Amino acid sequence: MNLPRLPIEKFDENGLLQAFYVNRFSEHLKKHHSDINHPHKHDFYLTVFFEKGKGRHDIDFTSYSIQPNSIFFLQPEQIHHWEFEEEAEGWIFFHSEDFYKLYVTHFELFQWPFSNQGIRIPH
Repeated sequence: MNLPRLPIEKFDENGLLQAFYVNRFSEHLKKHHSDINHPHKHDFYLTVFFEKGKGRHDIDFTSYSIQPNSIFFLQPEQIHHWEFEEEAEGWIFFHSEDFYKLYVTHFELFQWPFSNQGIRIPH
C-alpha cells in the first residue's frame, strides 16, 4: 500500500523549516484539508487534543473514538485518518525528534509510553 508521507515542512507556515508546528484544530483542517482527508502518514510526532467533537480516528487500521477531552499521540510512519460526526475543535502539535532532543536531554522519546504507539487517552 503506497500512502502519502507528509513531511513536517509541508506544514511550515512561516518558511522557517521549523521542527515543530502548533495550531487550532479547526484552522489546521481549513488550511490542510486536501492533504489530510485520506489515510496518510508523517515523518514526525503528532499530538492532537480534542476539546469538542465526535467521530473516529483510525490509527494503523484500529479505530478509536473521538470525543471531547480526548488526546491522541502518534509516532512517525503510523498511518492515520479521521472521520467526524460533529465539528471538532482543539489543538494539534507536531514535532520532530530533533526538536524534542533540543529541550529534553535526560529522556529519550522511546522512554515515554505514549511515544511508542498511536494511542488515545480517554477523558
